[in-house]
Amino acid sequence: MISATGYNSSDLLKVLDELDQGIVSHTKWLKGLHRSLICCHEEPNEEDIKSDAHYTCQFGKWYYEEDHPELDKLKAFVEIAAQHKKMHDLARQVLLKELKKESINIDDYDAFMDQAINFKLDVRRLQRQIIEEVCVIDHLTGAWNRHSMTLRLTQEHERVVRNGNCSSICMLDLDHFKEVNDQFGHICGDRVLKRLVDICTTNLRSYDSIFRYGGEEFLICLPDTEAVDAFPLLERLRQAIETESFCHKDGERVSITASFGISHMSRDKSIDEVIIEADQALMLAKNEGRNCVRLWSV
Repeated sequence: MISATGYNSSDLLKVLDELDQGIVSHTKWLKGLHRSLICCHEEPNEEDIKSDAHYTCQFGKWYYEEDHPELDKLKAFVEIAAQHKKMHDLARQVLLKELKKESINIDDYDAFMDQAINFKLDVRRLQRQIIEEVCVIDHLTGAWNRHSMTLRLTQEHERVVRNGNCSSICMLDLDHFKEVNDQFGHICGDRVLKRLVDICTTNLRSYDSIFRYGGEEFLICLPDTEAVDAFPLLERLRQAIETESFCHKDGERVSITASFGISHMSRDKSIDEVIIEADQALMLAKNEGRNCVRLWSV
């Protein structure tokens, strides 16, 4: 699955497994270090007392020597490098004292152990962020998210190119949604978004798909549908949203409308181009007073 950020989810799942292996390696390394410091007083591994130990350990080799384009934009991945180096620096300090038969004070030992624990927690935090990247559902609304959207649109576009099928997409944007949040609060705004997806699910066909594109903007995929045939379908959906009375927690009702922009897929257009055209049709609907459906036309 290709996510909205360009990450390949199969690669990310592979990374999760590699990070699990990294934690196992980290635990074994920690065990060996304790054998040197505490129970057996074995000679420290000479690699562990080098200034570049954070590069040569198993995690360091994975982090620095392999390319990770699917992770480079993740904050947790970038920040973990400094934490990993700090752990090795503190380990080197206590190991050098042990090598010189000097006493290791409790503060040095605690600093190292705290950093070793924090590093493991940082790896787990990175794994959680990766899991979030490959999730396919928008947990607020229940719509598919942008990660799953890219897969679905890619599959649909390949079908159009291969078989010459027709297919349309639509950009849907709630009108003046900021005013709902400002007047009634974000909790009410969240309820409106959830209810909107319910309305779309009820009024669209079973093989249509709705994705949360961002904020109050949604993308709808309409397979086997010419743009002109999508118009009446989406007009019915527009009317259903317009006539819906959304419930506020204090019993007050909230009314809202939506604008729609439709474009069609073809062999000659990329998915990005189709989305841009749908977005331009949506802007046309906005410019013509909102609460309407507009088709993209050259």
